[in-house]
Amino acid sequence: MTNLYFIGGASGSGKTAIMSELQDILGHKIEVHDFDDIGVPEAADKKWRQESTEKWLQKLLERGQDACLLGQIVLGEIFACPSAAKLSDINFCLLDVSDYDRIQRLKKRNTYGADQNMLNWSAWLRMHTHDPQWTQHVIKDDAWNGLHFSSWDREHTWPENVTTKFIDTTHLSIKEVAKHVSAWINGKKIDTYRLKIREIGANDLNALYELLSNNDVMCYSVHGPYSKKQTEDWIRFITEHYKKYPLGMWAVTEKNNDLLIGICGLMPLSEDDSKYEIEYRILPNFQGKGLATEAAIAVRDYAVRVGITNFIAYIEEENKPSVKISEKIGMRFLKKGTYKNIPVLIYEYNVE
Repeated sequence: MTNLYFIGGASGSGKTAIMSELQDILGHKIEVHDFDDIGVPEAADKKWRQESTEKWLQKLLERGQDACLLGQIVLGEIFACPSAAKLSDINFCLLDVSDYDRIQRLKKRNTYGADQNMLNWSAWLRMHTHDPQWTQHVIKDDAWNGLHFSSWDREHTWPENVTTKFIDTTHLSIKEVAKHVSAWINGKKIDTYRLKIREIGANDLNALYELLSNNDVMCYSVHGPYSKKQTEDWIRFITEHYKKYPLGMWAVTEKNNDLLIGICGLMPLSEDDSKYEIEYRILPNFQGKGLATEAAIAVRDYAVRVGITNFIAYIEEENKPSVKISEKIGMRFLKKGTYKNIPVLIYEYNVE
């Protein structure tokens, strides 16, 4: 099955700028394409963009290689293309930027679009990616006659096979944007034989509260067991964290039923995301089955794919299970130290 990843956004969001960095991170397994490589005529308009989207789908599906397409693409237009029926999933990421910074970037490039029309278009893209019902006439009026908008135009939310991601590039460097995009792409593949690893959301509140309020699970946490309010606050913190960093704490679920049984991930120890700490917690009923190790290995391999080559773990000496997990995933004892005034063993992982 061919996996395609679409990265859109109005001019000035950073789509073209990240292409080289993105290809370096993704390597040869996922191709990276510029939408405009199909050839842009002088009189390029809405109809040309829509027909070109179908041509790109045909081309990428024919190649049969996992690929990433960046450029002037619109989620509803992708979904309305005849070839979209051949996709099991539609993965769409919208790069966005503040109005002021967008205009400054476009002025610096000395190109078209440094005007209110571009700001209007970027605002519409933002709303459309959230809400299929939002002023559909923008892309439906005078459209290319090959599109089938009836496939989604009555939906109030995008169908289950559509996943969306928003990345605010306002305060990110080109390299950081590329890391975020590659993390989104590679993050869709974080699973193991028994587990799925995904982003945490508001719907996980009850399951996370069961986990984070458990005395046994939290006995080595500097925070101790969480209240429900603290769990809500933590979910908000984590979901905001996803917007800034390419790595984070994720839900660990059973593969067949999406039942949350734990958390695992890498959290930055510095503002410039140059150093990370690995963490993992599993509900008592699922401990002793190697699931924490399985999740930690998947997170480790994912981190390496997005360019993270070093991370550490702080472990209390009495926490023998965590010591074993760290050693099983290739971490080595570095030294004894303290973490928030608690004596700990410090383990480190380095890509050799």
